[in-house]
Amino acid sequence: MPVVVRYHLEQDVNSLETHVHQICTTKEPLTFYENISYSMKILSLLSEVVHHERNRFGSESLPELMLVHIMNFLAPKVSSISQRVCGAWRRALISSLARRLLAPSLVIGATYRQHWDTRHKPRSMALAGSHVVICDPASEFLELWNLDGQLQDRYQVGTEVHKITANDTFICINQNSNLSLLTTHGGQRVREWEIPHCNGLALTDDLIYVSSSASVLTYSLEGKCVSQWPLQAPESHLARRIAVYKNEIFIVDHRYSCLQVYNPKGKLLRSWAKCGKKPGEFRDPWGIAVSEQRIYVVDAGNARIQGFTLGGDFSFECRLPNAQELDLADICVVDGTLFVSDWNRRILTFHLIYS
Repeated sequence: MPVVVRYHLEQDVNSLETHVHQICTTKEPLTFYENISYSMKILSLLSEVVHHERNRFGSESLPELMLVHIMNFLAPKVSSISQRVCGAWRRALISSLARRLLAPSLVIGATYRQHWDTRHKPRSMALAGSHVVICDPASEFLELWNLDGQLQDRYQVGTEVHKITANDTFICINQNSNLSLLTTHGGQRVREWEIPHCNGLALTDDLIYVSSSASVLTYSLEGKCVSQWPLQAPESHLARRIAVYKNEIFIVDHRYSCLQVYNPKGKLLRSWAKCGKKPGEFRDPWGIAVSEQRIYVVDAGNARIQGFTLGGDFSFECRLPNAQELDLADICVVDGTLFVSDWNRRILTFHLIYS
C-alpha cells in the first residue's frame, strides 16, 4: 500500500478505535442484543472510514487492488477493537464491511447544516481544488472560500464575472463575450478569447463546455473551438446551466423545466421532468451538479434541492428553511457536502445522507 494511503488509513482507524473503546466499556460478557447493538455501531463507524477513503480518492468505488489493501489493513483492526464482541459477530462485521467496500453506498437524502455570510451576491460558483469560488455579476472580484466557510483569498479580474467553472488547476470565467482562463492558485490570467453568448460553463481536465441559448460549444484549454452542436428543438429550449460527468453532458432546460443528457457528439440520450411542485418537477430550475451517481438540481422556484439517479429517477428532495427569503442559484458538491449559493449574500451547506 502507498505510504500516504497507509498514513491516512492509520489516522482514520486510530480515531475509530477511540470511538469503539468508548462504546465497549463493560467487562461483563455481552448479551445477544448487546452484540447486535455494538456490532451495528462499530459497522457504522467502519463505514464512515470507508466513505472517507472514497472521498479522498475522488471516486465512487476504489480500485480493486486498493480494496484488498484496505481490507487487509482493517481486518485485524476490526478483530482488535471489537474484541468484546464474540467471534461470530466479529466475522459478520468483517463480512459486512467487505460488502460495503465492494458495493458503493448511494446518496438517499440531504439535511440543511449551516450557512456562510458573504460580502457579495454569489450568483455563480464552482469548486477549485479544496476551495469554493464564488462570483457576483456586479463585482470585479472572485472570492475563494475553504470548505469550512472561511474566506481565503480574493482575485480582482477587471470586469463583471457572469459565469464561473473550475478544476484543481484552472478557473474559467465568462465576462461579457469573453472566456478567461486563470490559475487556481494566484489567479493569474493564462489566456482569453471571444465566444458567443454564455448561459453556463463546465470544465473538465482538458475541455471547456459552454451552453448558450440553443447549443453547446466545446473548447480546448488553448481556446480552440473543438465542437458545436444544437440542443434538441433549439427554437423552444433555453439552456441555463451545464455539468459534465463520466462522458455525459447534463443540461438544465429553464424554459421547459427539465433536464437533458447528451453524449459528447450532441446526441440526446434522455430527458425528464416538467413544470410543477411535485417530486421530480421544477419551477425555475437553475444550478446543477453531478457526483457519486447522483444529479443535484437547484429547484429555485420551489425553494428546494432535488436529487436524481443518473437515469433520471427521482431520489430525494431537501426543502429549505425560510423559503420566502431565498433566491437560490448555483450548486456544487464535495466530500459529502452540498454547497448552494443564495443571492442574499449567503452560501448554504447541506450534509448528504448515504444508504
